[in-house]
Amino acid sequence: MAKGLKTGGREKGTPNRLTTAIRETLVDVLQGYTTETLLEDLDALTPVQRVKAITALYKLSLPPIKPTEDMKPEDMKPLVLQFVDGTVKHKI
Repeated sequence: MAKGLKTGGREKGTPNRLTTAIRETLVDVLQGYTTETLLEDLDALTPVQRVKAITALYKLSLPPIKPTEDMKPEDMKPLVLQFVDGTVKHKI
């Protein structure tokens, strides 16, 4: 086989059937999931679980942030989160 010459598999632009099936299934599952249900589910979580869940949801809904400058690890400050009575209090 010559280098870079495609000889088998899907043709360019042909969608992956498994990916399409998974997306269709997720749409079916999420159509019955209301905002009320989501809020109830989030309220049932511990504060740590809630932060993790919300972070995961943000990653799915927002494009990733591209760094504007190269930062060295030693230039970064840690972000410390403190949970008090189920509320996040943060310190920098």
